[in-house]
Amino acid sequence: MTSLRKLPRTGTWEVGLIPVPGVQIRDEVLIGMLLVVEHSGLVRMAAPITDRAEIAETVEQAARAPVSGTKPGRPRKLVCTPELRFALRGVARGLGANLEVRDVLPGVEEAVNSLQDFLAIGISLVPEDPTPWRDVMADLLRERPWKALPDSVLFRFGPHESLEDAVAVVVGALGEQLGVLFYADEADYWLYLDQARSGEIDMEQLDFWCAHLDPVDEVPEAHVEIGREIGLVQDDLVLQLYAVRGRETCRLDSKEERSLLAAVQGILGAWRAHGRALASVGTSTRVCTFLGELEVRTTPDTEHLDLPEPLILEVAHQVVLHRALMDGEELPALTMKMAKRDAQRLARIIDGNYEVDAISMVEFEDHVDILAWEGPHEVGVLARIPRQAGVLDPWRAMGRGALFVSAGGAKRRSLRPEDVILALHVDLYDPTATAEPLFEAGSLEGASWEGPATSWPKASTVLLDFAAPLRVDQEPAQEAEQAIHVAAMVWSGVVLADQGGQPELRDRSTTHGGAAGLNG
Repeated sequence: MTSLRKLPRTGTWEVGLIPVPGVQIRDEVLIGMLLVVEHSGLVRMAAPITDRAEIAETVEQAARAPVSGTKPGRPRKLVCTPELRFALRGVARGLGANLEVRDVLPGVEEAVNSLQDFLAIGISLVPEDPTPWRDVMADLLRERPWKALPDSVLFRFGPHESLEDAVAVVVGALGEQLGVLFYADEADYWLYLDQARSGEIDMEQLDFWCAHLDPVDEVPEAHVEIGREIGLVQDDLVLQLYAVRGRETCRLDSKEERSLLAAVQGILGAWRAHGRALASVGTSTRVCTFLGELEVRTTPDTEHLDLPEPLILEVAHQVVLHRALMDGEELPALTMKMAKRDAQRLARIIDGNYEVDAISMVEFEDHVDILAWEGPHEVGVLARIPRQAGVLDPWRAMGRGALFVSAGGAKRRSLRPEDVILALHVDLYDPTATAEPLFEAGSLEGASWEGPATSWPKASTVLLDFAAPLRVDQEPAQEAEQAIHVAAMVWSGVVLADQGGQPELRDRSTTHGGAAGLNG
């Protein structure tokens, strides 16, 4: 081996240790990233350090076998920060270099800025036993439960003691952070959800575990190679396991890892048994897992929120109807103001999950009750407003608007943007403007047409009035059935024409008024 003192001189080198707290690769905890930078700005070495004894070895390696693009050589002077003085004394003598201590290393600082992506080590935490995780990863990628499940579907597990208070959710419905989040205590899940709604997340209080599938191009190459070695890179994704505890990201211990593995296996078992139904109905499934047979219970979307009846909160609140800008558009707006804690709870009720708004529509009934709807289903009374002439006209004119839930207290007069916890676009369902429903002519097949007309199936007063010119109540049963079929189809055509804004079609359908145009 060539003596260090026979290597050519290259000038001054700066040596700095960049701390990376809380990062662990396999069984080793990093204490920092060591940088060796020439006076010209070239980086001779950038290497993770797990023990202070490695510092001198790494500087020696920077002399004998530096990174690609630089040649072997030795410095005239080594410059370091005070904490590295003693670690570098021996290697400085071996290199025949003077050792100088400075508080600031401008070359290292510049290198850190230029190598930020490389130095952002992130998480490369692998399981103690990767064997079962290889199968679980393959199952996750084959099943892809996030394609149908929002992260509001809660999974609970029993009867194993390590899982009795735990909940988990599947993430990835938006194509981000594919995998599973696990909360050992359900209270941690609700705490995080409340903080997320308020926009004030306290990192010190976070406590959850992750099984994430991250794209290989978003993970440092060295970590991808570790994953490849143990079979946890599939479909250009890397499986990484870790816990988020306060402001630190750390490795799971063996017990936590087993609990997370069983939870993911339980989720996959429930998904295979029920599929997309998990998003809309509660289920209970027996699944064989790493911890034995578990009962996996699911709660769909907003059902787990234990909604009060009605939705309106029996707390001090204020309802304000006004106009507001939302996504650059001026809309009629409804804002509900209350104390912050109450606003967070109401926001959780209204917005069942982050991807699909639970409340998609509101209804103004008798100008008093504001009813909340989820799809075609009425959920309950959201708020009550005082009767005021014309106050709802903007909503009726536009047919849609904005719904805001705001903290700041019910008595405060001002509406501050920073207090808004939830903002949704909602459509107006106005009973006074609702057209008569369509009649399904096919549903009349095989019906009885004996007896009085008012007892005939689907024969509403409106339909009978519409069909009056046909005198169906004076015809034999067979002829009456045919006439009602014709009247129902024409009626549906009229409704569709009105709703589609095609008066000429409506006029052609009802020539001479009602169904009279069908005579002759």
